[in-house]
Amino acid sequence: MRLMLRSPAGGPMRRQFMVLRFFGRKTGRRYDVPVVAHRLEGGLYALTDARWRNNFRGGADVEVTLDGHVTRMQGQLLDDPEAVAPLYAQAIDHFGVKRAQRMLGLKIHTPDTPSAEALAEAARRYGLGAVRLTVKT
Repeated sequence: MRLMLRSPAGGPMRRQFMVLRFFGRKTGRRYDVPVVAHRLEGGLYALTDARWRNNFRGGADVEVTLDGHVTRMQGQLLDDPEAVAPLYAQAIDHFGVKRAQRMLGLKIHTPDTPSAEALAEAARRYGLGAVRLTVKT
């Protein structure tokens, strides 16, 4: 998937997915992580519960490959459940409940977008986070 997202063969997938290339805070190990590109609140986000997100605590440099272009960016971990819940709600609204389950890796037990309180509780319980990506200046 990483190679496809970097090449013209990626087609429509290149707009929906991105590859984050960054180095581990403690190990220095290079990561190339394919994730869904979430355009929320006028910004670019990676929504995840994966442990790699902790490399962005306090901010970290990242190269983002999106739509075939590589951009140097700054990643910032958001892990406050009250800040993360609205981002997940927007993503669920964007995809629809059924598709959001696949795109976010969540089980949603309601026919509509869960309430902000329910999403904040899920963020606390399951360690949901968001990495906000901004262009380096």
